[in-house]
Amino acid sequence: MTIGHCKICGRQLKNWLSVKFRIGPICRAEENKQMELFMFHANYDVVEIGDNYIYIEESNEGKTVTNDAEWVIEQLHEDYDLAGKRVFYKDCYGEVDEITHVNGVFKGFETGKYFEGGFNKNKIKDVVWNA
Repeated sequence: MTIGHCKICGRQLKNWLSVKFRIGPICRAEENKQMELFMFHANYDVVEIGDNYIYIEESNEGKTVTNDAEWVIEQLHEDYDLAGKRVFYKDCYGEVDEITHVNGVFKGFETGKYFEGGFNKNKIKDVVWNA
């Protein structure tokens, strides 16, 4: 007996779980594969790349950059070679902090002391060159 149809592909649904969520097991599995990218790791945008820094902003999808900093550093290092670069990020609260690393290996955080009032290019240049 059919009780409903999948909201994605229109196939007939029979399983109570599929009916409850209006999505069949095949479409649910496919959606889960796509969502893993966002659900299990931080999602961020690279906003600016300088000679000796990278500035990213966290999106509100998946883990926070703070909670997934090791993975974020690994990804940035693969894409941009972090040797000699500092990594600054704006979190979901609008705070700008630094993720510390040594050649792409996460080490820790430096929090909030640099960017009271938010990020701007002049402040980051002062921070990078005067550190």
